[in-house]
Amino acid sequence: METAKPQDNELLEHLESLERSLDVPLVPGEVGQWLETVQSELESTERALRACIDSKHSKEFQQIGNEDPGLFGRVREMQQTDQENLQRSAVLLARLAKLKPLADAVGADEKQLEKPIENVVKHGLEFVTEVRKQETVIDTWLLEAYDRDRGVGD
Repeated sequence: METAKPQDNELLEHLESLERSLDVPLVPGEVGQWLETVQSELESTERALRACIDSKHSKEFQQIGNEDPGLFGRVREMQQTDQENLQRSAVLLARLAKLKPLADAVGADEKQLEKPIENVVKHGLEFVTEVRKQETVIDTWLLEAYDRDRGVGD
């Protein structure tokens, strides 16, 4: 099986922006701004992910199924992964929504938020990795559907 590289698209650009915002070191007194930036980037990424799932992925899944019906099980797995990635995004947005009022309440004692923010960063980066991986998996199986040897001889 040949591995395909994900095509450059809007989703990958949003993932890069989200990753950069998650990697920004926390500066004392700017935790609230950091949370707002990460939340904004995550919301943009989620919109791009939904659009990609609704248009690009659905077409690609159809192409894979049409070209090689034997890959229907793989298509179902990829569809499930899309839903899992949307769920990851929703969980992260909920965590960020809970942290914002806490950041406002703790004021200068931001040390209290260290662990919850580390958790958001960890899960945020895992989300970025999983979505990128899904893009590679879809591209690879699409390529495989066209190139696959089905054992039909001359």
